Amino acid sequence: MGGSIVVNAHPGFAVAAPRRALGPHPGAPTDLGTLGGAVGTANAVDERGAVVGHAQDAEGTVRAVLWDPAGRVRDLGALPGATTSRAEEIGDDGAVAGVSDTGGRGQRAVRWDPDGRVTELPTPPGTLGSWVNGVNDVGGVVGGAYTGAGVVALRWDGDGRVTVLEGLGGAAHNAVAVADDGTAVGQSAGADSVVPVRWDREGRVTALSAASGIATAVDARGVVVGQADGRATRWDRYGRATDLGVLPGGGRSHAAHLNDRGVVVGGGERAGGAVDRPVRWDRRRGPVELPAPAGAVAGGAGRVTGSGLVIGDFTLVGGGARAVLWG
Repeated sequence: MGGSIVVNAHPGFAVAAPRRALGPHPGAPTDLGTLGGAVGTANAVDERGAVVGHAQDAEGTVRAVLWDPAGRVRDLGALPGATTSRAEEIGDDGAVAGVSDTGGRGQRAVRWDPDGRVTELPTPPGTLGSWVNGVNDVGGVVGGAYTGAGVVALRWDGDGRVTVLEGLGGAAHNAVAVADDGTAVGQSAGADSVVPVRWDREGRVTALSAASGIATAVDARGVVVGQADGRATRWDRYGRATDLGVLPGGGRSHAAHLNDRGVVVGGGERAGGAVDRPVRWDRRRGPVELPAPAGAVAGGAGRVTGSGLVIGDFTLVGGGARAVLWG
């Protein structure tokens, strides 16, 4: 079978130093810091500049975190009896969604309300583990779950009610992003390969044109981005695909997110190198590599806001990783 399903494998309060600018010129990345450990990863950013992700504390425990617009980092905590957690998305209402361990029942999808209370999201009977990939601005959440029958794609409404999104007939499906109208995108296993798909608000699934790949984001107009056959791709609302291109000399790229102005961010290979670099695509320009902090080995951009804020992360020489923000 071509391709594979991608899943997220991936109230205390702590304050770190304010954001540290890592470059002298506009657009230079800002290191968001950690909870005292070696790793910090940024997964989503809202229009105010609040960033969510996960970071290690001084003992090496991975915790869901929120960096506020001033750069202070807050440990969001985990479910009762749990130790580790990760924040994957944030809505414009301040609600955060992600995953937490459970102290015995595996990883579960959770939502933190704006006051910091964490709630486990319901899942179908027989769920062995669940996760969150995306949220919209009206309380909707998408993700997936492991069950005895395989991997299922899930969509939760603003009241927490869960719906299983049927796929193309295979045993593995994953919902990655959701628009405010309930349109979801992701990937689904068919007879021969794993392909990017779109689910409408009623849950009907349509394959997007690609031999293999994944859809990673959808905007209010129904425009979708992701990866098709190893290249960053944009599909219009009618499903017509456009190859967004690669960095000069590179052979591979992927699109992670887009804003309503048509700006797309993701990653791609440089000429002569197999590691990813963060990339931004504008409507009138091809791929442009975003600047990296000193000591970075590889990195990518994961989200872009309507105002142009971009977040991503880098692995570092000697180990560790850092969440960064480009202004």
